[in-house]
Amino acid sequence: PILSVVAPPLVSPEGAVAIPDATGAGLAAAASLLDAAGDVPVTVHLDPEIITATRDSGDPAAGSQLTSLLSAVGAKPVLRSSWVPVDLESCAASGSVASFQASLPAGEKALADALGRAPDGNIWPPDPTLGPQGIGWLRSSGVRHLVLDSDQVADAKELGDDAGTTQRFRVDAADSGLDGLVVDPVVDDR
Repeated sequence: PILSVVAPPLVSPEGAVAIPDATGAGLAAAASLLDAAGDVPVTVHLDPEIITATRDSGDPAAGSQLTSLLSAVGAKPVLRSSWVPVDLESCAASGSVASFQASLPAGEKALADALGRAPDGNIWPPDPTLGPQGIGWLRSSGVRHLVLDSDQVADAKELGDDAGTTQRFRVDAADSGLDGLVVDPVVDDR
């Protein structure tokens, strides 16, 4: 299972930081869920901007919620993420690699600074913008596994009754080196 902790942009174009109550509540809820999960192997997907914006906001309540979340994460695997969400497919289609190349290391650094360790760079978190053209960028940045929603995967008749949600499958060309993992909607809902 993957626990995603994401939020809309928290830093305005003018540089002002505001942590909405819903974001703080999301941090607290994620910490509680991870504490309750115990030894369940949960992978965490943290929005790097939440970490930095919460620290920079000076909001003591949000800061406390972030500290609780990072403590609850502990040694659980954390997926790397770009600093802000980047529409990979649009960037790839337009050839605008610069925004992705700037956002990815900034996100990795923010996560590494907060966690005291590097995030897992082999797996790309659920990304609704990912399409066929963005895959090459991820592969070149060291990604080997993609977490996909079922609507991002084409039907494959040769699987018969197996929907493909219980096994790995190749993404892109057969020799691409990228595996796909489809999010199980039942596990995701729970």
